[in-house]
Amino acid sequence: MSGRLDGRAAIVTGASRGLGREIALALAADGAAVAVVGRTESVWDERLPGTIGETVADIEAVGGRAVPIRAVHGDASAHGRRRGGRARPVW
Repeated sequence: MSGRLDGRAAIVTGASRGLGREIALALAADGAAVAVVGRTESVWDERLPGTIGETVADIEAVGGRAVPIRAVHGDASAHGRRRGGRARPVW
C-alpha cells in the first residue's frame, strides 16, 4: 500500500471494532504502518465481534503493515493504585 502516509507510523487505540477499527484501516490504506491497540484478543461475546488480530489480518490482506498490541487502558487497580473504590492520581 502506498499513499500520503508512506514511511509514517500510527497508533490507534480501540482498534478491534467500531470507529477505532475504521480509523486503523483508513490510516493503513493511506500507507501508514499501524499499531492496532485494544483489549480484545478473542471474541468473548458474540454481540461484540472483532479482535485486534482480525484488524491486523484485514490490513495485511490488502498489503498494509500492522502489529497487534494488547492493552487495558485506565485500569488503575491493575497497578495497585485503587483505594476505597476510587483511583488516586499517580502524578
